[in-house]
Amino acid sequence: MAGLIVWRRYAFALFDLCVEAGTLEKARSDAIKISDALTAEKETAQVFQNPQITSVEKEEFFKKAFPDAAAEILGLVSVMLKKGRSFDILQTLNVFIEDANDYSGIITAEVKSAVPLNNAQRNELKRKISSGTGKIAVLKETVDASLIGGILIKADGLMIDGTIKKKLEAFAQSLA
Repeated sequence: MAGLIVWRRYAFALFDLCVEAGTLEKARSDAIKISDALTAEKETAQVFQNPQITSVEKEEFFKKAFPDAAAEILGLVSVMLKKGRSFDILQTLNVFIEDANDYSGIITAEVKSAVPLNNAQRNELKRKISSGTGKIAVLKETVDASLIGGILIKADGLMIDGTIKKKLEAFAQSLA
């Protein structure tokens, strides 16, 4: 709970600065790239988690890893590192992304499927989500072969599970 309060405060300050400076879209885009990198690239994340690396070294690493990041994000990371909050950077960026998406009328839908979606399926899914929510849909896709077939969608606190795996589990329960 305390972490969420900290993340919200820093994210709100970043959001406010970006709106005021007119750089919200660039900062949102950069925050997504940085968040994805910190999530996917374990070596990058480990630099920020390592207490033996000084905040100055972490800041230099960040500037080299993300040289084109918005100035507001660089400032946020610098302040957080100086305050000993390197463990909170990823979560703060994720809260900022949510706030920026809400402000811009964007909804992120997490989509899991057994096989990769083709462009026609992707576009149809975006269209349906957009028409149902009134927001611009952005898909965050993952492939999970254990689903067997179908699709699992999570967006705005809702979950739609149309996977074969779920249907088989429901069928097995009905037989028990």
